[in-house]
Amino acid sequence: LFPYTTLFRSHEFMVKRVGQALLKGTQRIGWDPLRHTIMSWTFDSKGGHSESTWTWDRNHWLIKMHGVSSDGQPSSATAFLTPINHDAYRWESTDRVLGGEAAADTTVTIVRKPPSPQAEATTPPKR
Repeated sequence: LFPYTTLFRSHEFMVKRVGQALLKGTQRIGWDPLRHTIMSWTFDSKGGHSESTWTWDRNHWLIKMHGVSSDGQPSSATAFLTPINHDAYRWESTDRVLGGEAAADTTVTIVRKPPSPQAEATTPPKR
């Protein structure tokens, strides 16, 4: 996902359901020289935040997360981030706990968004 020579990567995300934005956020991922591991810090638009450690395990990233929701509920989960190809990966979140209560596991496939047809139509063809 990123070379170890990169200090930090930052990205924004949006969670949608039926086209409606439910949550927005930002995440920073990078090497923590104190802990000698890859870490991430995630902040959502409602005030929740989390910290995670990342470990490569053969064919996927193992991500251990701990955080707090916007209403002060502690949260934790274990995730597996598995590359499918250059443009897609699978995110499996297990052992999820929110406010001391178990939450259902989730699995989603994330695919890189292609350029819009409008953008392609305005680019002159290569000869």
